[in-house]
Amino acid sequence: MTCRLFRGNEVEIESDADCKKKVGKACLEYDFFQLVNHGVPLDLMNGALELSKTFMECQLKRSLKAAQLQHSFQLVMAGWRAFLATMSGK
Repeated sequence: MTCRLFRGNEVEIESDADCKKKVGKACLEYDFFQLVNHGVPLDLMNGALELSKTFMECQLKRSLKAAQLQHSFQLVMAGWRAFLATMSGK
């Protein structure tokens, strides 16, 4: 198996232990890397990528909605102290 790092480097993987070590190192040193020649079908990888994009978009929408509700001035608050406590996280 070959591990191609984003900067164009290619690293040969010799064993499972070597694979774990080199992938772990890549996770720490690079923001992005790609494994090639692993035998996973392209349509399966594309499906997984699309699903992860959909998941992340849903998470972002949910986070934005929660942020709007948490800091909305339209909500009834007990008073300015409750608002400040909410804003400061106390």
